[in-house]
Amino acid sequence: MKVMADIITSEMTLPDLTIDSKVFSPVMLYNERQKIPPTYKDIYIVLAIVSSKIIGTVNRPEDAEAGLSQVQGVTRNEMVQIDIMSQNSEARTRRDEVIMALNSLYAQQQCELYNIKLARIPLQTVDVSALEGTSRLNRYAITINAMSTFNKVVEAEYYDNFSRAVPPTVWVNEEP
Repeated sequence: MKVMADIITSEMTLPDLTIDSKVFSPVMLYNERQKIPPTYKDIYIVLAIVSSKIIGTVNRPEDAEAGLSQVQGVTRNEMVQIDIMSQNSEARTRRDEVIMALNSLYAQQQCELYNIKLARIPLQTVDVSALEGTSRLNRYAITINAMSTFNKVVEAEYYDNFSRAVPPTVWVNEEP
């Protein structure tokens, strides 16, 4: 999600926020504990993983310089919700720029670098401004699928180096 946040921030050229002399990005990850001051009127965006499903795993041996290693990997499909909010009309007028940012050349380069595949078309875009009640914050939720792969390489033991001893099997030939 940090890759998606970076893509959106750079492609939409969003300036940093200064809150209590601390500098924050206007694109945040859900549950990051950042407070938006009530006087801030510009656009800010929150990314959250709504659901995740493992769609593939791998565990394969591989020769390494120091011996045998194993490559372990997981591929998952995540549904990411992108909330675009502002107290002015900026969230409404710029909501399509989020999709354009996620389909840009910079996004493709970052996705290749970090083993991510973003859906080109969102699942849905919903106006959720009514949730804010009388304050009428302009708020839109875009839901998009993202596939990501995580791999790690660990050292594997050879058959003669297992840490747990296996007792030998004794075969007895009995004749009737």
